[in-house]
Amino acid sequence: YWIEGVHVRLTCNLNLSGQGIYDHAVIYKFDDEEEIPVAYNAHFDGCQHTISNVTVNGYKYCSLFGYIGEKGTVKNLIIKNASITGSGILTGVVAGKVCGTLTNCAVYDSIVKATCHLGGLIGNCYNGSITNCTVFNSTVESTVQGSCDMGGLVGSCYYGAIDNCSFSGQVTNSSGKYI
Repeated sequence: YWIEGVHVRLTCNLNLSGQGIYDHAVIYKFDDEEEIPVAYNAHFDGCQHTISNVTVNGYKYCSLFGYIGEKGTVKNLIIKNASITGSGILTGVVAGKVCGTLTNCAVYDSIVKATCHLGGLIGNCYNGSITNCTVFNSTVESTVQGSCDMGGLVGSCYYGAIDNCSFSGQVTNSSGKYI
């Protein structure tokens, strides 16, 4: 599923309850030499199925997909009841970082906590495209006093595009102030 250009289709709902707590992204490949995640440059179609009860507690790139590369796509995916905690940066329910395309994805009833570059959908969009995505009834909380890059949908976006997306929920920093 990690080879560039491969097409993956989700054919049923997945409940990850009882699978334990992941200490990094669930769909994740790490380059030990470079000490960075390898970009996901395949094509993932959730076919409107739901992945529920995802729990991640790690350092950075905490999410379902750690890092979606410039040739990667994730579409038609629903995620419910996720609990994503990162003690570092680049944290979101779907991905820590997106340089590719995210389309028709929805996040429901989830919690995201990290220091910076955190969002209910993704932590950072760099030259990527986010279209027709929604985050509903979810909480995004920074564990840093003061300001940081965070948002209900996307924590930070550089040279990317966000179109026809929505968020409902709560966004706060650790001091309890709304951002």
